[in-house]
Amino acid sequence: MRECLYRGSVKEIFRVKEGGQASGLLFSFSDRYSIFDWGEMPDLIPFKGNSLCWMAAFFFQAYENPKKWAEFFEKTGFRTHREDLSKKGMKTHCLGVVLDQNGKERSIPLAEIDFQKMDIKNEKASLWVKEFPVVNPATFRVSNRLLYDYSKGLTTAGEKRIPLEVIFRFGVPDGSSLLKRLKKRPELLGEYGLEEIPEPNTWLSQTIIEFSSKLEPMDRVLDLEKAFLISGLNAVEFQELYEKAELCARFLKFQFDSLGVELWDGKFEFAIDDRGEIILIDSIGPDELRLKLNGVHLSKEILRKLYEGTEWHEALLKAKLKSESKGIEDWKSLVLDEYQARPMPLPRQAVEAVSRLYLGLFDALIGAKNEELSLSLLASELKEIMHGGVR
Repeated sequence: MRECLYRGSVKEIFRVKEGGQASGLLFSFSDRYSIFDWGEMPDLIPFKGNSLCWMAAFFFQAYENPKKWAEFFEKTGFRTHREDLSKKGMKTHCLGVVLDQNGKERSIPLAEIDFQKMDIKNEKASLWVKEFPVVNPATFRVSNRLLYDYSKGLTTAGEKRIPLEVIFRFGVPDGSSLLKRLKKRPELLGEYGLEEIPEPNTWLSQTIIEFSSKLEPMDRVLDLEKAFLISGLNAVEFQELYEKAELCARFLKFQFDSLGVELWDGKFEFAIDDRGEIILIDSIGPDELRLKLNGVHLSKEILRKLYEGTEWHEALLKAKLKSESKGIEDWKSLVLDEYQARPMPLPRQAVEAVSRLYLGLFDALIGAKNEELSLSLLASELKEIMHGGVR
């Protein structure tokens, strides 16, 4: 039995019950996509949903595999007091996948998935995960400003989702929000351990970890102190969160380095389990990461780039600024009603190329050799499409 808990612009979340007892959640990824916090866009990207499901399962399986961590530590030479990961792996919320085979469901535990045997195009798959309670902040207004009250979550004991998005950065590609922030507020350089504002498309000398809110209508970047105050964690736990985020990021970069793909930045989410351990949750894939090959974006960033500079995108930026200054929650209505703008559909060639990109990334991760999905060929094709943009 399934109970729909969430129906979003990109995925649905169902609670699965067996014998009256909850046995976890199913993340059902769709072929829809969302950029700039807008919600559902006009097009569908064929095979995107299944690709995201299988890639998430692939990464969660790798994170939980002690042998993968041992290989990471050996080949990178990275040293940390958390090298026990090479003996027990990183705990995640992923239980496995559930396949829909002609209306009949079959669950496969995470450790038993053989990705080489999965039919990504014809078998609908959902990610099967453990459920963690979510304590949403209350909202209130002071002097026409919308504020968020996290006090209920701070006093909630036991298992729970940490109300933060943890962002990692190895470099600052074009369009990096960090660059925009530093140009507006150069005084933040010291907080990030930087002496000067980096040039676009350059690598950082150290990994940067930062935090943003997660349970609010618009994510906002938080300094360390604010992130700690709303996290619901004590000092030791918050330090563990920071360290695990950096380790997970370095581990992920190691995986993509082996494919010749550059991982520039990305984001994670975490929860506290029944033993008080901080574990990795949500999803991991090209929609949460910024990837490049030969200077071309190989992630959802390519969709953002296609829309940058359009009338709709310009209206969206104006609406977000106005909503922030005026305390307006529904900035999307400003775009539609006040600025009379909406996103145009993508050219068919772009939709087909992005679809092959999602398939190609999974193909590369599992070590398949489908020449039609070669990432270098896809990068060349996407580079040509970028010159056309959205008309």
